[in-house]
Amino acid sequence: MLRSFFLFGLSAVLLSHATLALAANPLAPAQLRCEYLQNPLGLETTRPRLSWILLSDQRGQQQTAYQVVVASSESLLQQNQGDLWDTGKVLSDESVLVAYQGETLKSGQQCCWKVRVWDANDQPSAWSEPALWTMGLLNPKEWEPAKWIGEAKRAPGYNSEGYQWIWYPEGRPHEVAPAGTRYFRRRFTVPAGKQITAATMNVTCDNGFTLFVNGRPAGQGTNWSQPPKLNLKESLTAGMNTLAIAATNEGSAAGLTGKLTVQFEDHTALVIALDQSWKTSHQELADWKSDRFDDGPGLRRWCWGRWAWPRGAGCSGRTVGAPGVSLRRLISGKCLQPRNTSDAPRRTPPRWEHTNSI
Repeated sequence: MLRSFFLFGLSAVLLSHATLALAANPLAPAQLRCEYLQNPLGLETTRPRLSWILLSDQRGQQQTAYQVVVASSESLLQQNQGDLWDTGKVLSDESVLVAYQGETLKSGQQCCWKVRVWDANDQPSAWSEPALWTMGLLNPKEWEPAKWIGEAKRAPGYNSEGYQWIWYPEGRPHEVAPAGTRYFRRRFTVPAGKQITAATMNVTCDNGFTLFVNGRPAGQGTNWSQPPKLNLKESLTAGMNTLAIAATNEGSAAGLTGKLTVQFEDHTALVIALDQSWKTSHQELADWKSDRFDDGPGLRRWCWGRWAWPRGAGCSGRTVGAPGVSLRRLISGKCLQPRNTSDAPRRTPPRWEHTNSI
């Protein structure tokens, strides 16, 4: 009897606490989104749109005002300091596609944000869980250190400001290449004794890719017009490192491009671009993603990457520029119609084949 009385009393206390907490916060913002995405990376727009949903167990509740805070770091956000944007209390029921109107955003910038709302009784909610977005490369000149490889004779209509992509030596990738996955890898050394402060890689592929760093998955993409910006700081180590990319083509035009930028504490940088130093193969072999794999001259399946090509209007009327920058038309001309992949010439990849740098 005493035990039942104790349990009844404990339940009553817990119920009263829950009722008080719900009364204090009857409306709560959740599921924060930026440009319809959760924590997107590498955005091109300088005025991203923010959205959230409202949670409540009370009928008739509604948002009567909101406050959005955007900060350049998590620590500032925790202190409610919106050094990029602080809307203050805005009398509005708007919660979908609220356009950012704060400080001018820069390439590669990280933006942390949160929101709180006021309910029908003009009572503020608790702050939402934090969210973030990052900016892509907004200035085409930021891609100037990258080098691209390709045929000695450039395609007609080549734009000197355009970007060229690499692919496995087969077919005519600027028109059509055989469907399937091609494998690319590159070794490089991070100097010992240097402290890495940031390491980001912008990479994209037509049609999709998966990136591996030292044998472990590090990111992927399936839309070449929206390349991700991948944070590789925790994936790199002092000494030898291996980048490996499985690039997939669905039987149309094919291409792979990007670069890794490693920044050090002493304000120096290491740039690894997709260029003639990468090797490629049409076969997946054991350990091809790791530094244990031997891609030396004795292995005929691996050769130098080649077939870079300037990208322009596609058959769907789309345009593409360098990854991470605003899309822009690079080449004008008639759309090339895809042809049957069986017509694409196939060649046994040459051994240690060299290509021309652009």
